[in-house]
Amino acid sequence: MNRRCHMYWTGGALALVLSSCGSQADSQRAPERPLHALIVTVEGLRADTASWLAGTVKGTGRSVSGPAAGAEQRAELRAWTLDDLAYGGTSWASAYASSPAVLPALGALWCGKPPLEVGLEQDTELLPGQQVTLAELARAEGFVTAAFVTTGARPLAPALEQGFVTFSSHADDHATLVAARDWLLARDAGAEQRSFVWVHLAGPAQGDVEDRASEVEGVEPLRPPSTFAELPAADAVADHDPRLAYDRAAWLVCARLARFLETCYDPFQRGAETAELWPRTGLILCGVGPLLLGEQGYSGAVPALHESRLRVPLLVHHPATVPGARVRADLVDLVDVVGTVCDWFDWERPPGAVQRSLLAEHDTQLPPRAAVVCAYDRVFTVRDEQWRLIWNPLRRRVRGLPDSAAMTPELWLQDLTRDPSAAQNYADAHPEVVARLQGVIKRWREARRPFPPHLKPVSQP
Repeated sequence: MNRRCHMYWTGGALALVLSSCGSQADSQRAPERPLHALIVTVEGLRADTASWLAGTVKGTGRSVSGPAAGAEQRAELRAWTLDDLAYGGTSWASAYASSPAVLPALGALWCGKPPLEVGLEQDTELLPGQQVTLAELARAEGFVTAAFVTTGARPLAPALEQGFVTFSSHADDHATLVAARDWLLARDAGAEQRSFVWVHLAGPAQGDVEDRASEVEGVEPLRPPSTFAELPAADAVADHDPRLAYDRAAWLVCARLARFLETCYDPFQRGAETAELWPRTGLILCGVGPLLLGEQGYSGAVPALHESRLRVPLLVHHPATVPGARVRADLVDLVDVVGTVCDWFDWERPPGAVQRSLLAEHDTQLPPRAAVVCAYDRVFTVRDEQWRLIWNPLRRRVRGLPDSAAMTPELWLQDLTRDPSAAQNYADAHPEVVARLQGVIKRWREARRPFPPHLKPVSQP
């Protein structure tokens, strides 16, 4: 099967490709690996308002995405909204960050280990130099590594620049996307030099609800909204409703991202030399630190161990290796990103990293993950398909919560199917479930080797 055919291998076009682009022997060949990687992380993005996960995640019923692609773009497979990317890839409805804090979650993503082992457990800490990151693996394999990040409330470079030849920090998402766009457009799309690019957006967490005439300099303004027919006006979202403000900010960041991808990867805009660039690029997009919108009385970037703060949108797109139009219910963790990228490029995983790969999730014969566990400030939470337990064995107040916040209870059991908002504590009614999930936490804890505190680098000021 020639490479041009891979450009059209998505979702419902699969049968057409197999019948018209090669023989039966060609169709049985191993999928072609990507040549480039693009990792996009967005602060504040919630899973329960992601339109591409509609119907699979219990939430408010609202849907937030970017502007819809037109029929012509869909027919030409040149659609760049998150809904369109999800249609061409696989999403997970039960994906979790390894921490409610942003830097620890990102450190776990880059190292393939929970924050306890990484040694980056607070937003004020630095990544220990002893850890091996995906960017370092890529650089050792001859990839050009570049990161373009929005700093927001915390500087990311001191903590996470390890392995990146280029690390460009910016004050807002617009500047970040412009810098990433300029870097990508300056590269020769026909060259075989491989690239590993990270784009980090502050997203809704930055509170940017101001629309701009042109989000990416030098290109046409964003297409008018169509899926979100009545986007709230900026002056209408300031009246004490965090949900409306969130909807507007999330819609805008999704629209900016779609326009960025279109500008960088659409061959109709850049020329025929880019025709194979996008099909050869593996994309992983995920949220970190989703905003709370009134859960347990909190709104904003509060590092609470609430379900809404830990569950994140996760999307993987590479038509040759990832089936299209799929939403999986498997429990996954952002630490699985390392195994996925290593699978794509046939790299050896870093020492101690989680061996699981999201690509392997397409084999239905694999045993499912029974639960996911995360720890923040020595408070533990574990979740399976029905239950979620918060266990605060030291009865400590979690750092980062407002002083007025109630003490985190020693035990809190949530029934995810009957009580998604966590209004009731089922711990007393189901002691057998509590004991079972505590056992999961204990075994997880025994299997992990915390990073020695005395070897941690000096924290950020």
